[in-house]
This record gives sequence, C-alpha cells and structure tokens, in this order.
Amino acid sequence: MTPDDIYKLDKPSKGFLCPLSANSYDLVFKSFEIADYDSKNTLFDSQSDSIEVDPVFKDNDDLGRGIRYKFPEDVLKLPRIATFLTFANGDQPLSNFRLIERHYFRDDEIRTYDFNFGFVIPNSTNTWEAVYETPSFSQYQIDQIVANPHQTKSDTFYFVGEELVMHHKVSYAYVKGETDCTESKHYEAGEDRTEEVCEYQSEAKDSDEDPIGNSNPCNATTERKDWCAKDPGF
Repeated sequence: MTPDDIYKLDKPSKGFLCPLSANSYDLVFKSFEIADYDSKNTLFDSQSDSIEVDPVFKDNDDLGRGIRYKFPEDVLKLPRIATFLTFANGDQPLSNFRLIERHYFRDDEIRTYDFNFGFVIPNSTNTWEAVYETPSFSQYQIDQIVANPHQTKSDTFYFVGEELVMHHKVSYAYVKGETDCTESKHYEAGEDRTEEVCEYQSEAKDSDEDPIGNSNPCNATTERKDWCAKDPGF
C-alpha cells in the first residue's frame, strides 16, 4: 500500500492493511494527547486516561491497534483539535515520516488529513504536534453522529517514504449531557513537550502553512469533503 492507494479508499478498511512486522523501524508510541487547540484544554491523555480496546479486533496480532474513544457532544463543535504524539524509533533513520488519517461516518468520508513530520534521526524520542481543522457540522449531522455511537471511524496510516509501516483504527462515540469539554485539563500554550519537534529539512518546509493559515512545522494539508457542507441523508 502506498499513499496513493490510501487516497483511493472510499470507506473504512475491514482490517489492517499491514502486519505488525511492517514496523521494521522499531517505532514505539510512548504517549498521546488530544486537546482543544484554541482553549488548550486536554480532552484525552493516554498517560492518565484509560484506553478502551475495540472488541472487533480480538486477534492477538491486532489487539491494541483498534481502540475506542468517547467524547462529549460539544467536541464536535470545536473548530480545531490538536494532538501530541510522543514516539521513539530504533537504529534506522526515518525519511519522510508521514501520517494520513481518513475519517468516516458509516461509509461516507468526512475528511482526510495528511501530515508530514519529515526526517527522524536514529534512536531519538520526538513529539509530533498536529493541528486538525475540524468540519463545520450542521446540527442534523451532529444529531446523527451522537445517535449512532462508534459509526464514526478513522483509519490512521503511518508511512516512511512510500512504505506503510503502521495502521491504527479508531471508532468514536459522542455523548449528550456529559462534562463539557471546556472543563477538561489544561496545558500551557508553548509548553515544551519534546526533545526534538518536527525536524526541518529545508527552508521550504518552514514556509508551509496549515489549513488555518498558521506556520505549521509538520506540513499539514487537509482535504475538505462535500459531506461537511450540506445536510444529506447519510
């Protein structure tokens, strides 16, 4: 599977598109945090919050590669989400380390995100910050998503160059009446979260911008879909 192959997918994959053995770079994810980009409130932190394994993937080889999140409904109304992935790698350098993440409701694509970390030196620990510009859902769409827990899904693909090395799957439930996301934990803007963040390989990368017009060292691009711009019957 190449990045071009991933862009040809029109619905969530039924299984994982690479084996665990594809991770020949000894990538290890040490922590993961999700936050409201604007308020800086933490929505999920793998170091303090429990992680629910998706029971669909019970095979020992797949255990842990499919997980579930539950968020309050208000998360669907946030304009931007930030994520912080701390990872380590082995003896080999990573050239053009890239993440492609595709989000769906049922079998309809909501949005595709494409982030490029760039080069990773051997035996290093890094934090990858990514900013997601979220869809502007109508109230009808929000009601449909809330009424159908875990029908909102994402496939996350990690590439080194053209080589698919990891694939993770997530399903989401959004709940009415739960604690408002603005009451979550808080992180400080500009807080140092990494030994090395998004190594720059050229001045050209410094000039890239994210979808909201800010300087984006992780070279994020976003593909907007029509599903977010109207009220179809899913």
